[in-house]
Amino acid sequence: MSDQAWLAQNPIDVSQFPVDVDVERGSFFFREVTRESLARTAFLDGRTSFWTGESMARPARGISVPSDPRAMRLILHTGFCGSTLLASVLDQPGRALVLREPHVLAALAEQTRDEPSAEPLLWKACHLLSRRFSAHEAVVIKPTNWFNSLVPMIAAEPKSVHPVFLSSTSREYLTAAFRGGNERIGFLVRLAGHLAKRVPHGAALWQAAAAAKLEPLERAARIVLLARSLQHGLFSRAQRQGNWTTDRWISFAELKDDLAGTAWKVSRMLELDLDRDALEQRSAELAKRNAKSVGAAYSAERRRAEDEDVWSLHRGRFEAAQRWASETLADDAPGAGGSSAAMAGVAA
Repeated sequence: MSDQAWLAQNPIDVSQFPVDVDVERGSFFFREVTRESLARTAFLDGRTSFWTGESMARPARGISVPSDPRAMRLILHTGFCGSTLLASVLDQPGRALVLREPHVLAALAEQTRDEPSAEPLLWKACHLLSRRFSAHEAVVIKPTNWFNSLVPMIAAEPKSVHPVFLSSTSREYLTAAFRGGNERIGFLVRLAGHLAKRVPHGAALWQAAAAAKLEPLERAARIVLLARSLQHGLFSRAQRQGNWTTDRWISFAELKDDLAGTAWKVSRMLELDLDRDALEQRSAELAKRNAKSVGAAYSAERRRAEDEDVWSLHRGRFEAAQRWASETLADDAPGAGGSSAAMAGVAA
């Protein structure tokens, strides 16, 4: 029996959620979920169970993407820039379901490169994730930033994609990384290595950052800024190819200064039909909570004080890393010019 015939007899219901992919075997893996279990889970990366039952394998070859697929709405981000908070604000039952960091996209990025063979699986994964529990409830996907290695691929079908790009300044990024300690710094070091393998000249940039004879934390600061720069370059490349306007670039400062207003602007870009009063109420509630830790309180004043402490402690390292980045890596803004080495690596 062919894959298509098998799937015709065993259709994939919306309650069967793609949790993983095996690129070599050409299979997606599904588990039973509900709309409520997806919405209440901070991250759909497998660290927390949001499913029931055993994993079910389904052949990817038998999964077809409709000729007029639903729009793919994406919150793309560099990490540690308010994307989880924004995703939580935009989630409105009956109007929008926001999927936060589904593992299947991270697994796809880990197992593939920016190459033609990966593209069919990418579109199938996004189609599976974009299925609706109710007809009028749009789905928004906030991938992990590990997925950013594949972001330029989404520009192949710009009319089917509504993206926004979130980031922060180099100071904010360094401060957030070091505030998170060894675990967060280690993740960004791994991310830089992952991205560097997937862009032209990335290996040379990685070598410039990682092989420098510096004390470990100054070297780490360089690599953190490399991770940020590589992501900016991939975003810029996608923006140019998709012919998306630069107002789709959202800064962390915008979110902090006006969460409700920025979330409403993003909802328009993603073509969501949200209730503005509910969005503003949700923004006010979530501004007092920790977006990454369910039930934990959040204080903007306390966070500013923590960030000032981190900056004061590492100021020499951070400023040295910023000088290195300004000489070696691309500029901050998407589409802006930068050093020839950096831009050659990400703008091809």
